[in-house]
Amino acid sequence: MPGETVGNGPETEFSRRVKGAAEVANDAAERAASTAQRLQGQARRVYGQAEQAAEQASEQISERIREAPLTATLISLGIGFLLGAAFMAGVASAREPESASLMRSARRLRDDVVDRLPRRAW
Repeated sequence: MPGETVGNGPETEFSRRVKGAAEVANDAAERAASTAQRLQGQARRVYGQAEQAAEQASEQISERIREAPLTATLISLGIGFLLGAAFMAGVASAREPESASLMRSARRLRDDVVDRLPRRAW
């Protein structure tokens, strides 16, 4: 029939190359799927371990709070105070250029007033 080749014609060589590429792609896909399954299993194990550690830590903290509620309250207040102070320091440093500009203006005004006063007044 027309269009068919027999033996080692160009279409046969092309077909072999396509099949070879398909096999390589399938092999890569199988390896990727296997690796993904392995990583998923590891991620589940790590998540489970982290979950258990968090539960244990929560239970220990709850137990310590029950044992010494006043101490726990004072520690919480201290942590809150430190976080608040750190936050306010951050806010103050963000506003520093504005306050520095106000200070410069106030100093200039003071200097102008002092310069205009007679020397005997002060």
